[in-house]
Amino acid sequence: MTGRAGAPLIGFVTDRKVSSSGAWQRILTDGIPHSYPRAVELAGGAPLLFPALETHLADPGRLLDRIDGLLLPGGRDLDAALYGQEAHVENDPPLRVRDELEIALAREAIRRGIPVLGICRGLQVLNVALGGSLVQHLGDTTDPVPHRDLVGTFTAHPVEIRNGTRLRRIIGSPRIEIASHHHQSVGVLGAGLVATAFAPDGVIEAAETDDGSFVVGVQWHPEERLDPESLRLLRALVDAARPTVA
Repeated sequence: MTGRAGAPLIGFVTDRKVSSSGAWQRILTDGIPHSYPRAVELAGGAPLLFPALETHLADPGRLLDRIDGLLLPGGRDLDAALYGQEAHVENDPPLRVRDELEIALAREAIRRGIPVLGICRGLQVLNVALGGSLVQHLGDTTDPVPHRDLVGTFTAHPVEIRNGTRLRRIIGSPRIEIASHHHQSVGVLGAGLVATAFAPDGVIEAAETDDGSFVVGVQWHPEERLDPESLRLLRALVDAARPTVA
């Protein structure tokens, strides 16, 4: 939002989980792992969280009116029906309202020129929002262990980044070690997206728009490592979202 002072507001949608709090057991909560807002804050941004609710679907643009940049975080698998497929047996139960809200926000943010960064699921949201599809289970096509070994534990593997891409300029290196936890990946690329990084087995690890706008998605988890390369990625989002002073 041009002319506003202060740290750029980076918005993202929360998930819905069963949790406990003190004597209260199995209560529904709207939240996100703290690693995401913490990483945004360390990168110089101000996190702003939105619950995944039907009321926001009526006018997602109202949420975008209040932020300078959009972060699409990791989480459960998207509903396969959103890209025209039957759900794989290995898929998580979807939270359809979150899927639809993030897709709507991504499309409108791109239309408005609001910077967007997708992380893990967020890359997949970007791809589906732009008409692409997903590989629903990497175990059907490649060895899934480098990407996700034990559920709830991050793996590590190298990623090769293409020269001449925004991601390469941000990271500053052709090869980085990343934190990974996913069993799905980009399939057919969405309209206007180009693949910018790959795992050793050829799985697409990042994509960005080809029109020069700040729309970047990575399949890994920079918020978990917070090494210099990971912070560069988050700072790039914050810097791209920084309001200009009139």
